[in-house]
Amino acid sequence: CQETKLSYSTVTMAIAIGQLTFGITQPLFGILALKKSKRFILMFGSSMMALGIALIPFCTASWMLIIVMGIMLATGTGAISFGMIIGTITPVLGEKNAVMASGLVNASSGIGGVVFSPLLQQGFENIGTKQTMICFAVIVLFLVPISAMVSSEERKEIEEGKDTFTILKEAVKSPDYWCL
Repeated sequence: CQETKLSYSTVTMAIAIGQLTFGITQPLFGILALKKSKRFILMFGSSMMALGIALIPFCTASWMLIIVMGIMLATGTGAISFGMIIGTITPVLGEKNAVMASGLVNASSGIGGVVFSPLLQQGFENIGTKQTMICFAVIVLFLVPISAMVSSEERKEIEEGKDTFTILKEAVKSPDYWCL
């Protein structure tokens, strides 16, 4: 990047670590949602995403970018992943509308890319990287109150005596888990 003097290999490494973080955190946030609430996880994830996006242009060292983009931003996106969103809105909409909601949520990610990619590019060219990323972070921050509105504070109780390790052990033994 011209503004931060970070190499493409550094950015690529941060993205690769982000992909791993994203994949690892999704099931962990699912378990945490059972213990806390989906609302907490969605609001936490939205906040982490917004903070990560806002901090990216201020990263001037490789380790900073890896922490911000590879861990912070990816942790936020892992917390508000497809499974968590569907698991949150399906009970509110009911089984009858779950299929339609799933399709809309899935399509919205593609639409988001189509809409935001050119907007981000225009922002980078017209107002600069820092200002564009901060504006984008503010937009993402709107997900915090939206998360509060679409989710309840209710949490599913975990069966008595089941700890996180037991839940993970059961998941790994399930063929459904491996198919996912």
